[in-house]
Amino acid sequence: MAPNPKSRQMATIPKLNAPSRLALAMLALVLFILPMAAPARAADPVSVWKGTITMAQTVHGRSSCTGEVTHAWILNVRWKEGQSIEVKDMQGKVVGRFVRLEDAGSSWHGKSSGGHVCTCMHGGTSSKRESGQDQGMGQVLTPGWGWIFYSTGQDGPLSAVLPNGTYTLLSNPGVSTQQYQADMVSHSCPTSDGRVDVSRRKIPISLAYKIGGFFPFEPFAAPGGANQKSLLLPMVQALASQKLVIPSASPYDEQRRQIKDSRMQGSAENKFHNAISNTISWDITGKLLTITPVKTTR
Repeated sequence: MAPNPKSRQMATIPKLNAPSRLALAMLALVLFILPMAAPARAADPVSVWKGTITMAQTVHGRSSCTGEVTHAWILNVRWKEGQSIEVKDMQGKVVGRFVRLEDAGSSWHGKSSGGHVCTCMHGGTSSKRESGQDQGMGQVLTPGWGWIFYSTGQDGPLSAVLPNGTYTLLSNPGVSTQQYQADMVSHSCPTSDGRVDVSRRKIPISLAYKIGGFFPFEPFAAPGGANQKSLLLPMVQALASQKLVIPSASPYDEQRRQIKDSRMQGSAENKFHNAISNTISWDITGKLLTITPVKTTR
């Protein structure tokens, strides 16, 4: 009987040794994984902002007290651009967009140190000392209170009050994002027989700061702003034209700030009734987007 042609073809295929079989298996695995990995690399258009915010709050001694207590924070921020709210003119054309900054892996470190020594009325001194530190991961912006404004052009209708790349960053002292505990040790004034009482307690130290001045509106902050899809140009113009200066015991930057060369960068100082002095500096880099004007319906 004549041999089967297919049998002849199969008989000519050489056997693969162990290394060859391993290489073939690895090649098949790579060819299997690549189609799954490619979409993940292609689908990463979200701008990410990375950098550092450093601040210190110094509480000075008052009246008959000397010394200082300092609360220092270092924030290693990592934010992504999330929800956006369009600004439209009365014809429905988009002239700009507020973009919310959302946490994408920020970390922080806080430390308290120092103390006050006070002269007692009947002689001797009393004192209070604070110490403690902590660190962690998580949100360093009060949700909804960090945003960037992107204009459709350098000479847009909002360029005088909200130029392209205007930003504001805040951790609200009333809704602080992070907190740690410091130890306070107090020594009382001496009694008539020389006794000094010593007490210890924990005190909370909350993250609170403001960068970029204060606007009379926060587009993403509840209750009204969180659910809006668009804002009308005249309203934004009127509100953004107002400059508010609010005394603050926390590190507070009064200036309007704008992204330059894809960087948020600056420093500021402020005082509160000469009892507290604050410093804050920041350097955060990312990618500045460009918006193309489009016609939309209201």
